[in-house]
Amino acid sequence: MEDLEIVIQRFQEALDATPEDHPDQASRFHSLGIGYGDRYRRTGAMKDLEIAIQLFQKALDATPENHSEQADRLHSLGIGYHDRYRRTRAMKDLEIAIQQLQEALDTTPEDHSDQEYRFHSLGIGYNDRYQRTKTIKDLEITIQRFQKALDATSENHPEQASRLHSLGIGYGDRYQRTGAVEDLEIAIQQLQKALDATPENHPEQARLLHSLGMGYGNRYQRTGAVEDLEIAIQQLQKALDTTPENHPDQARRLHSLGMRYHDRYRKTRAVEDLEKAIQQLQKALDATPENHPEQASRLHSLGIGYGDRYQRTGAVEDLEIAIQRFQEALDAVPENHPEQAGRLYSLGVGYSNRYQRTGAMEDLEIAIQQLQKALDATPDNHLDQVRQLEALGIGYGNRYQRTGAMKDLEIAIQLFQKALDATPEDHSDQVCLLHSLGMGYGNRYQRTGAIKDLEIVIQLFQKAFDAIPKDYPDQARRLHSFGIGYRDRYQRTEAMEDLEIAIQLFQKALDAIPEDHPDQVCRLHSLGIGYHNRYQRTVAVEDLEIANQRFQESSAQISSPVRDRIRSSKTLLALYAACAFWSSAYKVASTTLSLIPLLTPRSLKNSDKQHLLIDIAGIASDGAAIALHLGRDPLDALKFLEQGRGVLAASLEEIRVESLDLKEKHLDLTKQFDSLQQELESPITRITVFVDESHIPSE
Repeated sequence: MEDLEIVIQRFQEALDATPEDHPDQASRFHSLGIGYGDRYRRTGAMKDLEIAIQLFQKALDATPENHSEQADRLHSLGIGYHDRYRRTRAMKDLEIAIQQLQEALDTTPEDHSDQEYRFHSLGIGYNDRYQRTKTIKDLEITIQRFQKALDATSENHPEQASRLHSLGIGYGDRYQRTGAVEDLEIAIQQLQKALDATPENHPEQARLLHSLGMGYGNRYQRTGAVEDLEIAIQQLQKALDTTPENHPDQARRLHSLGMRYHDRYRKTRAVEDLEKAIQQLQKALDATPENHPEQASRLHSLGIGYGDRYQRTGAVEDLEIAIQRFQEALDAVPENHPEQAGRLYSLGVGYSNRYQRTGAMEDLEIAIQQLQKALDATPDNHLDQVRQLEALGIGYGNRYQRTGAMKDLEIAIQLFQKALDATPEDHSDQVCLLHSLGMGYGNRYQRTGAIKDLEIVIQLFQKAFDAIPKDYPDQARRLHSFGIGYRDRYQRTEAMEDLEIAIQLFQKALDAIPEDHPDQVCRLHSLGIGYHNRYQRTVAVEDLEIANQRFQESSAQISSPVRDRIRSSKTLLALYAACAFWSSAYKVASTTLSLIPLLTPRSLKNSDKQHLLIDIAGIASDGAAIALHLGRDPLDALKFLEQGRGVLAASLEEIRVESLDLKEKHLDLTKQFDSLQQELESPITRITVFVDESHIPSE
């Protein structure tokens, strides 16, 4: 650094001693500009860059047209504007940079020694513009310029590694856009050559390691080959280890390593990988200055990490953090930004997950809205279009489940089919898309009873099952859905073979997830249903005992959504009542009633609460009936009824205010509402004893 200060001082002295309009003045402006530009790249001081640009402009203005140094000065000015663009992200600077660099290349004679350098610089400019605009023409020009730069570079040239690296980046970007595997293979090949051509401990080694790691990471995401992921993590860790503390690229390398740990978590479901991912992504965000161009991307990635931790642990606070980060990431990108679609997609998925947890209809509507916007903002045939079609299909499927509107289900099936049609046969996403489409047809079968739909379900699930790799990360969900298909066919045909296959698949699905996983509740419940169905056919007491045990375990899953636990409790209560196990039924009723306040948090809208309360209808009266049947004190029965009435009263209290608006518009409905409210608030005068057995699994 001390030598650079001396160089700048000497150049300044030479310029100061040069008379106005001297033939060497332009050259000295230019030399001093290079000094300030070098110091900017060392220190990051914007003042140095501004001075460099001013000096380069003065040098160019003082250079006659067609002068032998004109191309060099155009090039330096273009580099200065490009450096400023990378700092400020002002598109005007990038446009000026490309213009100056193009003029520099146009005025450079064929076979000039600097031609390769100018091809390369212009390629970088077009690549940066592609990154902002996603205009495919810019990407094609980028690759052409990088290829020409490499072709003009001799073997063992000091810049050969840099040229190879840039060309590899260009092909990698084209793969990201088109999904053409041959582009990805060329990218990895060029990046490996660049690294091999770079001496150990070279200042550029970390950058080359990082790029190669990203290439292998992309190939892993395409093929699912674990060895590619391990190489990616290894190379990215080396890149980070060789990056000095507080280096401008440290945050980027932390982010990349975090994302690959996240990929490994999704492959192995090892929680330590997820924790490492969140840790690295948080460090990357902390090391990113406010309003930095990459801040939005790092907020988004951290949100993905928290979202996955929510999926693993069921901790709602992780989901809230994920949604918050996704919203911040979306707010940080301008309208029509190339990354806007990705941000909208993730935010939509976050709201969709929250809907599935809480049942808030508003969250589902926001999810569908954001996912539709994401799809609309994505070009046709873009690599991300498939996942957006699937996610939007899931949103419509959820709305069908809530409202029963067949139109939503038909849209969901259409979206799943489009996503599958747009996916290559050998793509790792085939499994989940076959699964989603199968679920859509399964819902339609359950609604219409059309056996053709059920056969399609089995066919799609079989294809998905056959395509599942041994170590597939989401294997449990696919096995579970496949089991549901066979169980549905058993209920239609009563073929015992289908029921046996369903039970086996449910057991495998349960065995494939950790004991504390939030999905345990659904897996245990389905397995219980399977065993109970078999008991109804065989009357084997062992099957009934296993079914009851699975329902007990399901209702006790504290990390799982409350409504799913209540569903299992209601099924268990009905089974105990049917078998006259009254003491056990009494305990289940007591436990279930204690869960109900957790079902409808105050944050939910009244319409959502009312929808959820439908699921618990009859539990209080069932509990009271069981208490009386056991000969317990009538006060115990009354306690059940009071608890049930308390839940409804709380709900009515929160909508009492809404009756004022109702009175103004519909007086007759207001009178009915007030009458029902008075009846609820009046003392209990009688107890009607009955046991609701509607939740016993049907044959």
